[in-house]
Amino acid sequence: MDILHLYLIGVGVAAVFGVLIGLLLKSGLASLLKTMFPEAAVQKFWSRLVYTVVMLASLSGAMSAVYPDEAKTDRLIRIWSFMNQTEAMGFRLLWTLLVILSVFLLAYSFRKRDT
Repeated sequence: MDILHLYLIGVGVAAVFGVLIGLLLKSGLASLLKTMFPEAAVQKFWSRLVYTVVMLASLSGAMSAVYPDEAKTDRLIRIWSFMNQTEAMGFRLLWTLLVILSVFLLAYSFRKRDT
């Protein structure tokens, strides 16, 4: 397997991972947005924005992979580079989810305080 195939597999895994995280967030995010924003159009906008950010975060972690020249000949280096790519994708996705959750929690707490 050459580096191009490994890179494409990594991007595919990242896309699947982003879709799975989006599906896991769907019900909880819908109820949170319904609590925060009574308008359906605003709920739809924020949910689409969150799903887009989750997908872009997972894909950017996968696309930023850099494979060393030794990966062309050594299978173990290819495997470790792929795992490093997967870890980078997960790390970016984790930080993205934490930032999104923090923003929503702050907005929810300010909204509760004002009412």
